[in-house]
Amino acid sequence: MSARLGDYLGQFYTVVSEKNNVMGVYYVIGMTTAIYVGLAFEQALTKSISNAIAVHVRRRVTTGIYEHYFRSNAYYKISSDDRLKNPDQQLTQDIDRYSVAYGVVMGEIVASPVFIAYFWYEITVSVNYWVPLVILAYYLITFVIQRFIMSPISAYTYKQEKLEGAFRHHHQKIDSFAESIALSRGEGTESTIGMAIFKSVLENKMKVVYWEFLLWFLSYLFSFGASIVGSIVVALPLVLGKVESLDSGTVATTLYDIGMLAWGFTKVTTISTSMAEFFGYSHRIGEFMEIAIEAQKNASPPGSTQPTTARHLTCSTLTLYDPNETLLLKDISFTIKTDTLIMGPSGCGKTSLIRAIGGLWPIYDGELFIPKGILFFPQNIHLPFGNIIQQIIYPSLDQSNITHDTVLDLLKEVGLDVLLDRDDLFTRIDWDFLSPGQRQCLAATRVLYHSPEIAVLDEVTSHVDEQSEIKLYSAFKRRGIILLSIGHRPTLKKFHQRLMVVDITRKIVVDADSVCEENSVLEN
Repeated sequence: MSARLGDYLGQFYTVVSEKNNVMGVYYVIGMTTAIYVGLAFEQALTKSISNAIAVHVRRRVTTGIYEHYFRSNAYYKISSDDRLKNPDQQLTQDIDRYSVAYGVVMGEIVASPVFIAYFWYEITVSVNYWVPLVILAYYLITFVIQRFIMSPISAYTYKQEKLEGAFRHHHQKIDSFAESIALSRGEGTESTIGMAIFKSVLENKMKVVYWEFLLWFLSYLFSFGASIVGSIVVALPLVLGKVESLDSGTVATTLYDIGMLAWGFTKVTTISTSMAEFFGYSHRIGEFMEIAIEAQKNASPPGSTQPTTARHLTCSTLTLYDPNETLLLKDISFTIKTDTLIMGPSGCGKTSLIRAIGGLWPIYDGELFIPKGILFFPQNIHLPFGNIIQQIIYPSLDQSNITHDTVLDLLKEVGLDVLLDRDDLFTRIDWDFLSPGQRQCLAATRVLYHSPEIAVLDEVTSHVDEQSEIKLYSAFKRRGIILLSIGHRPTLKKFHQRLMVVDITRKIVVDADSVCEENSVLEN
């Protein structure tokens, strides 16, 4: 199309040099204008296709990474992998920029050295000297017009940044609460929540693409139109009859050639920059994928952890090391059939035992028999963005089996019925405004709702007062849930039939059924 435009420019200066051939002038100007419009549309379409490619690539890459990231607790492994400093950035910002660079490279690859060489030669045979003021006025007018188009783009871009921030924040919370999510078996929910936010990101991005298409179309139209304006200015004296003839078409041809040459260099610069960004982000994303696949393979349940159909949890001569191969527990054996409290000084390995039971850390020696009906209540509470029902049923996604009355009863049991005065059941909010004690009470509703056979509780009342502690444990007991609690408070003893104490040597030094007080203080 560019070459065809050059032909019409040549024809233009042929007809304008002919006397009384006004119709020929109008014809060539009309055809040239049509080609310019076509070129503007072509360039705008190229840009839009480039962005659409970027959206498609981002969808494919993110979906592919999610398949590895949320499988076999890989995200938990990655959260403690020193090779990845900011996994949330690589999952969001890096993939986005990688996709944009990919789209630019694919969309602009048509620029070639031949294109530049051709117009380089053409510009040497023409001279531009007399329309700069007209072109300047033309660009001022086009700038005002484009400002109106930029307004909705700015609004959608602002919204896009907010959505991108929400998407990144989601992954930051996953990184912060990886252990809590892993023990809660919340990877499926987190993946679904993440993809829902990601869907909003893509939908708004496509709106930006649509408006940018119009802006690019006008931008290219006005850019090419500058040559049309120059041609009209050159032809105007002839049309008005002020001159008899014009010299060869060097003026308009030069305007066109200069524009095309500048455009060619711009494309080369854009491609080289985008290629550098593309390869840089490719390396970072490739590194992330390698570590995610490695973590997925290494995060598989260890052979020494076995499921069991029994209702109790059994640990036999367990020796446990952390990922750095530091000894955590040595020759631990027990069977949990009744409510059991594990106490001991900080750092003796109590929480590490929960990680082993949850399959987060491998077992080097001994055996663990884990019943299916087990639920973990970690000390680091994760409350994902969502409504009150989603907090209660977490990590489940099915809200059809819970009613308003059930929600109200559960919140009353833990002393949080006041939350229903703040928002309705379906208002999705960020729950960071809750105090640590309120977060523990809200998380306790998950235990009450799911009513597992065994609940593993890791200092779940460390931020509540004694009366609230009684309220929570009384609710657990009414459900008939077998409790395996870890804590420091002596007040916890009365809620359990068995006490185990782990000392600084990482061994059980007390295992008695008579140490715990009777449950006489439990609420009726």
